[in-house]
Amino acid sequence: MPPKLRRRRRKFQASPRAEDMEMITGRWKVAKVYYEPKTPVSPTPLSPSPTHSSDDSGSEDWVSSQMVDLAGPDFKGVELIMDDQCDITWVVPKGVEPTPLFQTSSFFVEKDTIDFIGEQYRVFTFDVHLSSDGKDQKSLLLSSYSEALDGTMYMQIDKMKAPAELPAEHFSLKAALEDGFFSDLTIRSAEGQQCHAHRAILGCCCPGMKYRDWEVFLSSLPSSLLEAALCYVYTDYLPLDLTVPQAQELLAVAGGDPRLSRLTQLCKTFIENHNLKMRLMQLIDEIHAGLELARKIVDATEMGNPVKITYAAQQLAKEGAAVVVKFCLLCELYSRNKKELSKSEKQELLEYCRGRVVVFVDQLRELLELVLAKWDSLTDAQRAETAQHLIPEVERIWDLVLASCQNIKSGLASKGSSSFGSVRRTFSHLERGELRMALALQFMNRGKEVQRLEKVGKEFNEFVEDAGRKREEWRDWTPDQRATKVGRGLQWAFTEGEDDLEKLEELKKEILVENALEWKKFKIMVTMMCSYVSWGMRRLLSLKDPLRPILLKACKFIKRSDVNQALVYLGLLKEEDLVGLLEDEGKGGGAGEEANGDKQEGLEHQPAAQAGAKLELEGHGSQLAGGCQQLLESQDLCDMQFILMPQETTPTNGDEGPLTGEGGLVIPAHRVIVAARSEWFRRALQSGMKEAID
Repeated sequence: MPPKLRRRRRKFQASPRAEDMEMITGRWKVAKVYYEPKTPVSPTPLSPSPTHSSDDSGSEDWVSSQMVDLAGPDFKGVELIMDDQCDITWVVPKGVEPTPLFQTSSFFVEKDTIDFIGEQYRVFTFDVHLSSDGKDQKSLLLSSYSEALDGTMYMQIDKMKAPAELPAEHFSLKAALEDGFFSDLTIRSAEGQQCHAHRAILGCCCPGMKYRDWEVFLSSLPSSLLEAALCYVYTDYLPLDLTVPQAQELLAVAGGDPRLSRLTQLCKTFIENHNLKMRLMQLIDEIHAGLELARKIVDATEMGNPVKITYAAQQLAKEGAAVVVKFCLLCELYSRNKKELSKSEKQELLEYCRGRVVVFVDQLRELLELVLAKWDSLTDAQRAETAQHLIPEVERIWDLVLASCQNIKSGLASKGSSSFGSVRRTFSHLERGELRMALALQFMNRGKEVQRLEKVGKEFNEFVEDAGRKREEWRDWTPDQRATKVGRGLQWAFTEGEDDLEKLEELKKEILVENALEWKKFKIMVTMMCSYVSWGMRRLLSLKDPLRPILLKACKFIKRSDVNQALVYLGLLKEEDLVGLLEDEGKGGGAGEEANGDKQEGLEHQPAAQAGAKLELEGHGSQLAGGCQQLLESQDLCDMQFILMPQETTPTNGDEGPLTGEGGLVIPAHRVIVAARSEWFRRALQSGMKEAID
């Protein structure tokens, strides 16, 4: 930030620390967004926002005449909720233009910066400036310099409510089900189990279903499903302890009734998410199984036989490729579907993954130790002979990699892309009146993407040129020189392996002894890793045509049906591409497929959003809340009244007799719904004693 601005922003002086997360968490509203170019664009001072005075927002303290107001429909009414688990929820009103920032789902605070993390490695980093030194922050000023904008974007967010005051996730009448107050109906399951219910709630929870229809439907259910169905009636959601068999049974009995479409969709979503979670856990287990199989291959290799060593190297390459593909599939599945998982499902999955990190480190350490021990057991003559046998494999892999790189390079050249300079020039030519928050964020995101691609492209081209040059040099060498070169390469690899072994030991020590794998950091690490892999997969998908011949050669070499199907799911290959490879399924798959089994049912899981299963979680937009509103307006089954009298006619303590409503406003209502939503009215309606209310 320029020094002159530091002198201006009096109310935004302090910077947060990572341990002061409570300063950041809570519900915030986007109040102001400004853009300041390096070169002043207007000498006219900008006036404060009409909805925020300088006394409560500090607009006059940091807004300068150089800044361009990005106010408009881009962020009007936009809110963000940041919780203590580093999750962020954006509340975006209808009609507001979507931006990449509003699609981020996690945040991370480190020193004086905050990262908003989204899919495909979309990360927005802002410097954070506090409005005071204490923890009671009324406003935060976020600033981010962008080379694409050739300036800085400022966003002020104002606090709305503390975390403890956030509204409940959904509208619920569960208290009436649990306590049974004012029950006027008894439901008996197929086995005779009795449950107390309420006609008013049964009549409003589902459009088209009267309480008599529910009575018939619920009475036909077994006891194991009756409680789950009643939980849905009173909360509009399935119970937390629901099992997959129960969801399947409930889906079977409710699927034929179009009036129960929401219940049917909830059951389908629950089953799909369970399958997704189990598939992700299965992939983690398969990665561990692949590493264990690699260790067994090395352990069973007869090191005195160069032919067997070469065969073992081939098997290790196959297992390594399978592990990499499954790791990419794991990251892609999680990144693509995490929004459809509930917080409890995500936490269970991440806890499972965190618990396997130490096992994974141990497996890598044992594998490296075993490989180093096997290599150290060879004499110099045996190492030279082994290197001689590995030459054909090295040449084949080298040619395959070089051909892949050339195809990718040609694909990149043919597709072309805008340069960072062109992105920057395009933004600089925009008129001041055209600048809006959504447009500025799009250019920021596009600029980062182009810069990243330019950097990757430059490094990739250098690698291709270096690999091609070394391949030409290789052809001029004699067989003895090639064997010597391969031997030196192996020796270098094993020396690096010893260094990696030390790093793994240090990592394990940090995890177990120093407790370095703190939950929030691990969660953000997984989010960033999956986001980056997802970004890489999108880049590969844009080059799938030049990659297709190389991937088919790799599939023929690996000969694993699970790897083939994973590549199809990732979109890198099509089913018809694998027709010629199907004859080899089960042949040469090795112990890898035996260890992994033939459980592939989760592989076909599609994102719930594509299946239309993403459901509204806002309480006042729920089906149950709407039904209660319609029931109130219809005045059907009302059993109480609210009488609102004008203040001048309100009875005093000396008045006798009940209120009749004459001269006042009478509002019919339902005792069970009022009591379920208000603890005060529940005690009042159940007791009748003034002392119980107070």
